[in-house]
Amino acid sequence: MKFIRTKQICFKCCSDQRHLAQTCKSNTQCGICNAHSHPTALPPDPDSVQDEREVNLSKVTSSCTQVCGTACTTNRSCAKILQVRVYSEDRPGVVRTVYAIIRHCNLSKNPDPGKCTLFDFFHEKGPENNYILVSCAGRKPTFGRQGIGYVVQSLVQTCSLKLPIFLECDDIPNNRKEIPSPKVARQFAHLRDISKLIPQVGDKVEIEMLTGRGLLELSHVKEQRVGNACLPFAQRLLLGWVILGRVCLGNTDKTENDEKPGPSVEDQKFIDIISFKRGEDGRWKAPLPFKEDRTSLPNNKPQALKRALMLDNSLRRNRTKLLHAQDFMQKIIVHGHAEIASKIAVDSECWYLPLFGVYHPRKPESIRMVFDSSAKHEGLSLNELLIKGPDLTNNLLGVLLRFRRDEIAITGDIEQMFYNFKVTEKDRDFLRFLWHPQGDLNTSLFLLSTDLKNIITITSADACLRIDIFKQDS
Repeated sequence: MKFIRTKQICFKCCSDQRHLAQTCKSNTQCGICNAHSHPTALPPDPDSVQDEREVNLSKVTSSCTQVCGTACTTNRSCAKILQVRVYSEDRPGVVRTVYAIIRHCNLSKNPDPGKCTLFDFFHEKGPENNYILVSCAGRKPTFGRQGIGYVVQSLVQTCSLKLPIFLECDDIPNNRKEIPSPKVARQFAHLRDISKLIPQVGDKVEIEMLTGRGLLELSHVKEQRVGNACLPFAQRLLLGWVILGRVCLGNTDKTENDEKPGPSVEDQKFIDIISFKRGEDGRWKAPLPFKEDRTSLPNNKPQALKRALMLDNSLRRNRTKLLHAQDFMQKIIVHGHAEIASKIAVDSECWYLPLFGVYHPRKPESIRMVFDSSAKHEGLSLNELLIKGPDLTNNLLGVLLRFRRDEIAITGDIEQMFYNFKVTEKDRDFLRFLWHPQGDLNTSLFLLSTDLKNIITITSADACLRIDIFKQDS
């Protein structure tokens, strides 16, 4: 490699002619990796080739296997690409089969292009012309041979047209995924009758022509097949049938919800379990969203009693905190959000929720008593046995943008909103807690159970609330 670089020899063809590999017109192919960028004498590192093959083998993609076998995000389309025969008027027996892209118009003043492989096949020695190649990448001066006296013919040899002068140029689109095939036609009812008239995609046939500028007859439509809106359609041109439009089945019926994430298996189970029903008091009622095949909960009453005594000691030391806690718990009991728990059998499954108080930094005069559903006993907690539920929180960006729709925005803080959602009777024994009658710490602790949904503070409350709001809105 050092010798070739020092002598300024082309890396692609190894010729002594002074030119760069990127402008080399030699049709070189490596016998090891089949690449066209270097000869067999200059193969890449064998380890890197092997690594690349291993990476390709291990790569897994989500594909539209019914039509294109390509990644669903590619949004595959078909274009006016035909398999045709090309030969010289001087030697009609020497024929090359290629794919030709038929274009409607050409803003360039240059003749249509053909790849150097097409010129090399016919040993074309025609005069070389300098021209300006105009593309999306800009304008580039280049040169190439001229093709004169050639004929393009349909694959079934029913139509032949003399080609105008075309130029040698390798900058022709080479997206083989846009080539129509019988398989594509068979996937759509309105195209099935022409599937036999479209040839199979030839693995050894390359896209080597871009034509239509000087031969408008190639774009004349003799017949067509049209389906419903957004479906691909077919046209019969002089040289054969082409299919146009999006053909990937994953994209034909695209809707505005296609890019939105769907519910997971667990989210769907949660939605199926949380079936809200309105009670006689007008409040919504739903069961706890327990997981399937869950472990039975042990009786954690000793833990709850210990935590209750710790809370008593904390409240006795802080008179203000005690008054806030008494006011909070009294509202819950007065509003019917909790009730005295009934007796249950010794071997019945139940759970006790320890209590503790927290203050919001912006609300120093108001405490929130938290029913601790994440407290563990013998390695288990209530939260661990409940399905979390889908994240239905409004997107913050959407909330901020909606503030611009009208002149006035209103915010509110609904007191004890979560506590207005009930739990079905059969699940209330999992929501027991200990508290003093009237909040008097000098009286014995009473056993209460709650029909509050909010005690599931971490796992399920937000999802339940939003599902219920959606039901009321609908």
